Amino acid sequence: MPVFSHDSARRVHPNRDTGLPLANREAARDLEQLASRTKTIGTTGMRFQVVSDMLATWVSVMHPAGLGDDVPLVLGLRAQRLPSQPEAGLDPGSWDGLDVVFDLEAVTERTARMVSQESAWFSFPPRQLRVTWTAITPPRQGWELRATVDDNDISTVARTGIEELAQSLPTNPGESLVSRARAQVWNRMLGDAERAQFPAGAAMGAYTLGFLEPGGTTTVHQTGVWTRLSSRRGTILTRRAVAL
Repeated sequence: MPVFSHDSARRVHPNRDTGLPLANREAARDLEQLASRTKTIGTTGMRFQVVSDMLATWVSVMHPAGLGDDVPLVLGLRAQRLPSQPEAGLDPGSWDGLDVVFDLEAVTERTARMVSQESAWFSFPPRQLRVTWTAITPPRQGWELRATVDDNDISTVARTGIEELAQSLPTNPGESLVSRARAQVWNRMLGDAERAQFPAGAAMGAYTLGFLEPGGTTTVHQTGVWTRLSSRRGTILTRRAVAL
């Protein structure tokens, strides 16, 4: 049963303007892990999006910085159902339509406090971010299963790409050189064009965000220009380079 410690302490009913409820402390820990892993590869925030009673937390693994940047768009996604506690005045549908982006450091500060206090209430940071990658949202329907891939193979691709990128750059590379090298490595297409293809950047995302398991498998779905890599631990959504 979720514990809303701030509610019992202040004797007020939580509402969508101040935060939102998670299912339990483990959900808070999962959120903290996703934010912490994302901080190792980027600083463009975490998107909280609620549809009905489902919370989707999005992060950007990589995205084009603008015209001429050929890195693919790679997004990480974790989803969870918001809890219902009518006796506490908590109707998860109240948060339907919520769409906000917060700084990753602010997210981890709050999730660490939630875990230590055994609370399931995520208090919104005071400041929202505006980031370009949220302008493109993958479709929710029309996905077709195209392949199943071993997680070990995806991990190998990711580690090889990370090593290749590190070896290809000088000690103090300029921004343009880094952009070209990243595009060359992570926009490289993997798979079979007749069945399923996705950029190597998607493999890096699944590996870095902890979505892969030793001996596990990941399914590959496609719809239009989008490809989705789904595992028990999370989802990667990607499309080839798009200038934002």
